[in-house]
Amino acid sequence: MGDLDAEVKDMFMMCAEKIAGKELPMAEKTIGKSNVVNKLLKETFDMKVAGTVDATIFCKYCDKTTKKLTCDAFLTQVLPDLAKARVVEKKKATNPAITDPVVQEELEALKKKIQAKHQEWMKCDGKGKNAAVVDRLTDTKAYTGSHKERFGEDGKGKGLDGRTDQQANTGYVGNYKGAGTYDKSKS
Repeated sequence: MGDLDAEVKDMFMMCAEKIAGKELPMAEKTIGKSNVVNKLLKETFDMKVAGTVDATIFCKYCDKTTKKLTCDAFLTQVLPDLAKARVVEKKKATNPAITDPVVQEELEALKKKIQAKHQEWMKCDGKGKNAAVVDRLTDTKAYTGSHKERFGEDGKGKGLDGRTDQQANTGYVGNYKGAGTYDKSKS
């Protein structure tokens, strides 16, 4: 159970960093606004769940002045309330208590789904979702014409050398751009 809670907290902190777009200190990772909670829920569940939490549940538990929620409050208050709302929505019970076994079962299912998404993110090894697309686009075997000249064998771009024909400004006259191109057979 503790391991499951730790992974949910880690997922919360990862979403906080994704929203910020940078690495955050530990004190800032553990506190998030509604956009952090929405990111976590949209990545793990669907828009309906995120909308339910944003509209009804988040405002109950966030700090009224800063409109922020701690990671622990998300785990101990928001998720159990979301589980209760989902039980009512599925019509398994009309007004269950948080300690009701049906609610606890739903809470466990929510945490396991968040854990699965967390493990999926951890498997990425920093490459991201589009790594296969980038690999395919930089594979020079599929390119034809002048496009195949833009990348080297290792898949790295050649920059300006791959886009333009470079000519040395050498020759017998200052503006002569093609040294050694004069056809000797014509002389």
